[in-house]
Amino acid sequence: ALKEGGEEGRDNLTDTTLDKPGFNTPWPAATSGAPRVLSTPSGGPIQEAPVSTPEEGTIPQAPHPTQATTAEESTAQACEPAQVIEVPSSEDQEEEAEGFDAATSRWRPLARDATATSREWGHADAIRELLYKTARKAIKDPRAAAFELATGRLKVSPFDESTIQEVRAQIAAMLPDPTAAMEVPTGQPFMLHLLSQSLEVLGDPDFEILDHGSESFAEGVPLGWDKPIARTPQVFPKRTTFRKLDQSDFDPSMLNYRSAELNAEQLEAKFREDERAGLMVCTTEAEARRIYGATSVLIAAMGAVTKASGDVRPLHDGTHGINLNNKIKILDKLQVPGPEDLQEVASRVKESKEAPFALCADIKQAHRNVK
Repeated sequence: ALKEGGEEGRDNLTDTTLDKPGFNTPWPAATSGAPRVLSTPSGGPIQEAPVSTPEEGTIPQAPHPTQATTAEESTAQACEPAQVIEVPSSEDQEEEAEGFDAATSRWRPLARDATATSREWGHADAIRELLYKTARKAIKDPRAAAFELATGRLKVSPFDESTIQEVRAQIAAMLPDPTAAMEVPTGQPFMLHLLSQSLEVLGDPDFEILDHGSESFAEGVPLGWDKPIARTPQVFPKRTTFRKLDQSDFDPSMLNYRSAELNAEQLEAKFREDERAGLMVCTTEAEARRIYGATSVLIAAMGAVTKASGDVRPLHDGTHGINLNNKIKILDKLQVPGPEDLQEVASRVKESKEAPFALCADIKQAHRNVK
């Protein structure tokens, strides 16, 4: 987004007054260094920590919930503030579901980061200032560039490779281990060590999933078919209901659907393209059984869908016959905003008297780029 939210309002990238405040930093708190008393969603007062609050000093704390009865609840409550934005529902008041779960406070914008340390504020502010200056140097007219991006007319990135590498190096220099931060794990396109270190400095509860341990994005994550995927209570609530999938007789080698047969040549070209990109490996069934074990190799029925662009998208049926999806149980619940949540967000935007501008983007083959 070219404009960040906040009830007091801040200008877009054409206003040079954005040079100093950090992420979600209210202008008076960022400039004066004085704590401000804010109202929580339930009406109780909290203090907002200023940028100059010393790390070893007293940090104003938000009210905490009742003592947890289990270790899992205790971990979750350590990351979830007691009073989040509530939205009216058909039965009662419910906590707002914004789609980012407990990693965000779900407080009103000006009440967020109230418990952040001076180190967290400083790191966020330094990155924001670096990105702002880089964007202003590369994009002379942010308004025109935003509209070009929104209408699909921005075909080439305004940031050349040397600029991108320079920004990465400067962010790495802010971190505890700059050398490791600049390394890209084998088989991954992302700078996971840099992201993990930065998120740890910012106090993100889930930074370890990026590169800590054998089950991480850097090493590879389990898919859940052979054993349940461990929960992440710091971020997600527990799933209590599960979608019932079709039950079918087990068949480890299924035949393709007719749609795949009709688009065989296009699918072959697509798979060759994925092979060149490192997303697929060309092998034989015998070799796959030798590497992964005879009982682990399942051949799913494949279909094909023609997209509006004319390209063909392959679809693998992991449910019927091979029963792979039936074995996978996701124990964390991903909350998706509903009509009541969107109405609450719209009402807060109206109260702020701002007109934020944001774009939603889709990263091509994002999940397939996770090892």
